Amino acid sequence: PYNFRTVVVNFRGCAGVKVTTPVLYNGGLTSDYGYAVDHIRGRYPSSKLVGIGYSLGANLVTKYVGEQGEGCPLSAAISVCNPYDLAASSDALEVPTFRNRRIYTPAMLLGLMKLYRRHHKIIETGPVELDVEAISKIKSIRQFDNLITAKLFGYQDGTDYYQKNSCAQFMPAIRVPFLAISAMDDPVCPESIIPREVFRTNPHLILALTKYGGHLGYHEDLSSSWFERPIAEFCAAVFGHASA
Repeated sequence: PYNFRTVVVNFRGCAGVKVTTPVLYNGGLTSDYGYAVDHIRGRYPSSKLVGIGYSLGANLVTKYVGEQGEGCPLSAAISVCNPYDLAASSDALEVPTFRNRRIYTPAMLLGLMKLYRRHHKIIETGPVELDVEAISKIKSIRQFDNLITAKLFGYQDGTDYYQKNSCAQFMPAIRVPFLAISAMDDPVCPESIIPREVFRTNPHLILALTKYGGHLGYHEDLSSSWFERPIAEFCAAVFGHASA
């Protein structure tokens, strides 16, 4: 085991935390993440920091590191099952496979709708007027982003939100060690949307592409996932730690 100190940064309204302003989260809202990073740096100014993001959180962390460029306050970053292209990932979820129709889309959409319903009263106090009737009929993540995410954050529609916040376009500017772990059989973040050319041309990036793993799967048994090991080993190399 490695003796790392960890901090969990949750999206607004998630993990049971109430929102206090009429804003939820989106996959590119790096200002919130940057605030958390600055707070941690203020508490522990002599510590090296590694940012780790999973799924949509991976898009956020990657976008943040790219935006920061040479001045990035993180010593390194790790991305796991990153969608890279939010529109393409949304399209992949709408392919009518059994996994999408019965597992991934229902589970993800259920979480998003619960988030909205839990906080809709404070959202309604804000300046944005949402179409409540249309929202009650949402059947896909793209519809959620069209009717809620895009409206709350001032985008023209879901497509505009996806285009401006997909992290792949920010990756050429990354200047810290960056490990990306993806699976070729990930139905949410398909192999076809991985920006391989960026990985080839930016020497700071490492792509670990496995044949299997699904979306945040990589199960070795009922209690552990394989990706925990390369993450720990990468962090140990960054920190110069040895296993205890």
